[in-house]
Amino acid sequence: MWSHTTALCLCVLLGIAVTIGGRKIDFPGCRYQRQDAIECGRIYVDLNHDGFITIDEIRVARTWLPWYTKPFAWFSESPAQSMANCGATPDGRITPEDFMRFRTTCMESCFKVESAVEYICNNAAAAVGDPPWPVHLDDSAGST
Repeated sequence: MWSHTTALCLCVLLGIAVTIGGRKIDFPGCRYQRQDAIECGRIYVDLNHDGFITIDEIRVARTWLPWYTKPFAWFSESPAQSMANCGATPDGRITPEDFMRFRTTCMESCFKVESAVEYICNNAAAAVGDPPWPVHLDDSAGST
């Protein structure tokens, strides 16, 4: 019989997201999940709150990076690459549905999800006086 953690890891390796306690777990052991990145984008990156993310909104969000991380932005995806990887529509917008449909190229790793939430959303939250983005730890998913 497989342990719970082994079964979760197998699902992730096969690209199958698991739901635990109503929460979708894409990356066991990761502090944030893709749905956190979607929600964070909805609140802090979708600046005009029209339900879409545009390349200009991504460019603005990148300005919230702390000064000590900006040199690393040169080595990360450009806003145009982010748009392409997340399936931007011909009119240059990313929908929440696109974000989920392009899960193999858009926020496809724990590192990218955590980086987006920690560096973009938490800094945006600080800029507007909100508390840091909530951490959703789920012990049953292998988090500590």
